Amino acid sequence: MSAISNAKWNLISQLAKLSSQFINLFVLSRILAPSDYGLMGLVYVVTNFGLLLKDMGTTAAIIQDKQITASKIEAVFWFNIFVGMFLFLIVTLSSSFIAAFFSQPALKEFLIISALIFPISSLTAIHQALLEKESKFNIVARIELISILVAVIVAVAMALNGYGVYSLVIQAILTVLLTSLQLLFSFKWKPVFSFNYSEFKTLFIFSSNMTGFQIVTYAFRNLDTVIIGKFFGPATLGFYSIASKIMLLPIQNISWIAARSLYPVMSKSQEDNEYLKSLFLKTLGFIAFFTAPTMVGIFVLKEEFINLILGSKWAPVAEMLGYLAPVGFFMSILGILTTVLMAKGKANFLLLTSSLAAVIHFICFYFGMRLAGINGLICGYLLATLLSALLPLSLVFKLLDIKPAEWLIIVMRVIAIALFMGIVVRVADQFLIKQIVNNQIIILITDAFVGISIYFLLVRLFINQKLEYLKKMIKRNP
Repeated sequence: MSAISNAKWNLISQLAKLSSQFINLFVLSRILAPSDYGLMGLVYVVTNFGLLLKDMGTTAAIIQDKQITASKIEAVFWFNIFVGMFLFLIVTLSSSFIAAFFSQPALKEFLIISALIFPISSLTAIHQALLEKESKFNIVARIELISILVAVIVAVAMALNGYGVYSLVIQAILTVLLTSLQLLFSFKWKPVFSFNYSEFKTLFIFSSNMTGFQIVTYAFRNLDTVIIGKFFGPATLGFYSIASKIMLLPIQNISWIAARSLYPVMSKSQEDNEYLKSLFLKTLGFIAFFTAPTMVGIFVLKEEFINLILGSKWAPVAEMLGYLAPVGFFMSILGILTTVLMAKGKANFLLLTSSLAAVIHFICFYFGMRLAGINGLICGYLLATLLSALLPLSLVFKLLDIKPAEWLIIVMRVIAIALFMGIVVRVADQFLIKQIVNNQIIILITDAFVGISIYFLLVRLFINQKLEYLKKMIKRNP
């Protein structure tokens, strides 16, 4: 299957996740308190970190390895089982310390319950890796669709019945449990008790570097949550958590689809630099094409959007979104650098650059917070994101023989069009639409319609080939 076919199935899966995210943002946020989201944000810091470690990068190594053997697969399976149980014990035993660190006693119970995610997910990590290696994203999409939708329905029902944070905790566990059960029935692979250390060692050279990269990256990507939870409290963290979720929507629902779809395809063609260059630049263009207007729209209409969708109790989210919007855009277009470097087997370089990025993020967060509080921290986030990308960007340019001007032209052209769209929307909103219409819903819909119309008109005028290529791509890939 091609990268485009993979992307279509990943899009279906991601639409389910997007629906879940919208329900969490726009339904559960009206039922639950900001402090509930703050507590769950702290739980996610721990559990998501554990999920990175559950396979120690071995599943990524299986996808990347062009000469995978049955004994390697067996070894990885049993290794994952061991790691899943180990993480469960570690989180359970350290839950009291973590709760004390954040001065949130209730956090202990939520962490212990959430730790069940690790042994459950480790049971079928190899099943999903093998499906993705074979580009069977149609099966993966169906599984994720069912799991996500069932879990979010249960979460809403629990929230309506007064279960508070428990509704979010059970949602996370149920999603993983349903996914694992379906993977077991959908992929007819049964393990035997066999562990070939020499075979496993060949994979671990790649996976250990990947694990180091993921650990360090996760640490600095969540450093903001830890700092806010520690120094500003769960309520402020709840506001920031919602703002981050909105900011991350284009990253999770566009960049993630691209990265997940490209990785197996790029891994199979890792020696064809001309093909990889073409694929990389086209993917960059499409990510920028969708995320630039999204983030500009969020920036321009942040107050109206938050007040209408979330309600007045979430008003601080709007100010935070203003600072987070540019962070979201640059994170989205820079995320595919990791995919290229993984496909080229440069896990050791990723570990080096992520370590440097961790230092950069810590410095920027610290001085940003000291100078301007939480908004200064977010500004530091943007600066750190740009500085951290310089080394991996330069290596991708070198590996694929890309001129910096080629990359800049694609990015800056879309940014310019999106910014012009934002100016038109703001002017129309203030001096025309609000003078004629009083209904908030109609105002927001009209603003969105004006923005989309202006954006596609400008794209049609200045980068029409993007639209034409998109049409052809859709037609020839049923």
